Amino acid sequence: MIDHAPHSTGLGKAIVLSIGCGILAIIALHWSWNTFMVEIVGLKQLAFKHSVALFLLLMLVAGALGWVRGGGRRDRDEVSGPAVQDAA
Repeated sequence: MIDHAPHSTGLGKAIVLSIGCGILAIIALHWSWNTFMVEIVGLKQLAFKHSVALFLLLMLVAGALGWVRGGGRRDRDEVSGPAVQDAA
């Protein structure tokens, strides 16, 4: 039997979870576009490959504007910084 280190599955789970959330977001974008934008605004329906492209474009724009950040421990520590004490 092969013994794996307990920390080796964390990255795999994070990758699978990220891909799963991305697919769910693309399906939600595809459904909402084809439901609301077609009926309310009168635009054409969106093909699934165009939903994927629109999702990737939105993620690139959000990343460029700083709306999406990595959730690593190092990022949280840098943001919070050391505690500041009063000089009094």
